[in-house]
Amino acid sequence: MGYPNEVLKDILMENIYISYFKNCKSEPTGEISLAEWLLTDKFKEKIQGIRGVLNKEDQKILKADLPCATISGLFSARKKDKLIIHSGYICIDIDAGDNPHIKDFNNLRCELTNITNVAYVSLSASGNGVFCLVPVKYPEKHKEHFEALKNDFKTLGIVIDKSCGDVTRLRFCSYDENLYYNKDAELYIKLKGKSISNKSNISRRKKTRRSLEVTNTKIERIVKQIESCEEDITEGYDQWFRLGCALAHELGEEGRSIFHRISQFSNKYDETKTDNQYSNCISHESSEPCSIGTFFFYASKYGFN
Repeated sequence: MGYPNEVLKDILMENIYISYFKNCKSEPTGEISLAEWLLTDKFKEKIQGIRGVLNKEDQKILKADLPCATISGLFSARKKDKLIIHSGYICIDIDAGDNPHIKDFNNLRCELTNITNVAYVSLSASGNGVFCLVPVKYPEKHKEHFEALKNDFKTLGIVIDKSCGDVTRLRFCSYDENLYYNKDAELYIKLKGKSISNKSNISRRKKTRRSLEVTNTKIERIVKQIESCEEDITEGYDQWFRLGCALAHELGEEGRSIFHRISQFSNKYDETKTDNQYSNCISHESSEPCSIGTFFFYASKYGFN
């Protein structure tokens, strides 16, 4: 098929094979390396054509004819008991239907690169979602890993498609010139009901200066929108606390003034109590599972993006 970026040809995924399907209704028609499936630009024109179709039903019809693959393994038939070998990866879908608060999937793709367990991120065939690959420590416990992942992403304000818990799940081909790949992604070790610790295994990589600038710019833009509308987004104690923890996680002490700026429009606002609450958020930052995605999630509920 060929690769859009020759530098990526040497990635580990080139030695992992998965089942290939002519379309979503066919039987397996062969095998293909995971690297070739993820990195090919063969379907670029088809994908761009689908993304140019506005009617969702028409998009579905066009997608149904696209080639597919079982990202999580090589099968003799598309049945769980016909798995020949697991790829070692779980593919998760994040789409607009499950996440109406997410308006910009290009931005989400960028945010997901900060998670150390994410090996690959790309826009979906429709462009109205992203899919990620996460390497797992116990491939034979695919479902248990998936359920733990589902819970961990929920703490980030993200709902992942529950169908991805099926090891035979098909993935339509796609194309994304800005796809992300991390050959050093950390193995996801968490299993549902068998946590290694109380902390989420989903962890964030040290951000580059550029990614920090992008995130900080977005935070400031949203806060200015809130101030302009004088909107109270701190509805209820729990939401107020989680907003504070999200800012504390991302900004530390520098987030204190922002916490005051978003809290001031509550009819319960008190400067001293708000200050004490933020100190409480900082002290809980290591145990409370709130990333800056939690802040973006609550802000988007009020129309701020």
